[in-house]
Amino acid sequence: YLFGGFAREVYNDMKICDFNKKKWYIIVPENVYDNPPARYGHSMIAYKDYLILFGGAGAFNKNAKMKICYKDMPVFNMKTEKWVPDFEKNTHSHLRPEQRMYHVCAVFGNVM
Repeated sequence: YLFGGFAREVYNDMKICDFNKKKWYIIVPENVYDNPPARYGHSMIAYKDYLILFGGAGAFNKNAKMKICYKDMPVFNMKTEKWVPDFEKNTHSHLRPEQRMYHVCAVFGNVM
């Protein structure tokens, strides 16, 4: 699985590489607004049937003269191939780390 990234622009697409067929596929959401904001420099881990993104940076904000940095935690269900709505509302967001980019994360047991 590959989400987002940066080339000439910042992306928010989800792609899958099928190793058996040696082919890339793009997951097209039912609603384009279901995807998290475009970003790069984020981390993504697999936990059970889910992919969990954290942080990263978005496009350059000309008014603020800086990149938008995220501390959100979008969750993608690999079985349904859909983003999980309202996951953020069920987490203790005030305890979440500050926004960051170019970091790593890992899963150990039930913790990230």
